[in-house]
Amino acid sequence: MSGIPVTELKGIGPKTAEALARLGIRTTEDLVRHFPSRFAFYPKPEEIGEISEEGLCAVAAAPQGPLNVIRRGRFVMTRGRFSDGTGSIDLVWYNMPWLKKSIHSDVTRVYCGKAQRKAGKLVLEQPAVFTEAEYEALTGRPVPVYPLTQGVSNKTLTGAIGQALLRLPVATRTPIDFLEALFTATSAVCVTGLSVIDISSTFSTFGNWVLVVLMQLGGLGIMTVSTVLILLAGMHPSFNHQSVLL
Repeated sequence: MSGIPVTELKGIGPKTAEALARLGIRTTEDLVRHFPSRFAFYPKPEEIGEISEEGLCAVAAAPQGPLNVIRRGRFVMTRGRFSDGTGSIDLVWYNMPWLKKSIHSDVTRVYCGKAQRKAGKLVLEQPAVFTEAEYEALTGRPVPVYPLTQGVSNKTLTGAIGQALLRLPVATRTPIDFLEALFTATSAVCVTGLSVIDISSTFSTFGNWVLVVLMQLGGLGIMTVSTVLILLAGMHPSFNHQSVLL
């Protein structure tokens, strides 16, 4: 396992491999030893009109117009006014001028960042940007956050680690190739239930536990956490609630 370069993993090209090397990751063994630095919990999006306190929050909104890029020497600030129909809030990014071209006024996205009160009004600073589907998959569960470097996203690193774990000799009874590992890991995270191999005869107990963890990091984790919270609260889910969870 130690001799397999990360470039053999699906989705890892030369540029990503170079960025991973800055983290000391050159082989699949390095990948599986790259542990999360922390676990993050993403809050559910709030209506802008209801935000009153400072702290981490998320909003599903669209810009009211083009973003403004302000340059003062080496200092670069990108700023825009965003609305969701219940109110509006300023979003600010530092040293990220390219966002002006990628964020459009006709598209609603989810922005998650720290709200601070400045000059008497709330401002969301340096928010991460997600599509609504991407953000929905992150809420309701702990999300591992890995030490990163420029050119490597948390999503890329998580997918690569999942592939590497499923390729470990201890994870399988019969060897599988990287494409089979990629498909199985992606299917587990997305909870599609699809597989191109026989799970029970291919994976060992360790491999099955890897799949369980990947499923909990994906959509199944959202359903599990939601059900547990409902039961702990002493509530009895209605038929409609059960249909949504299933």
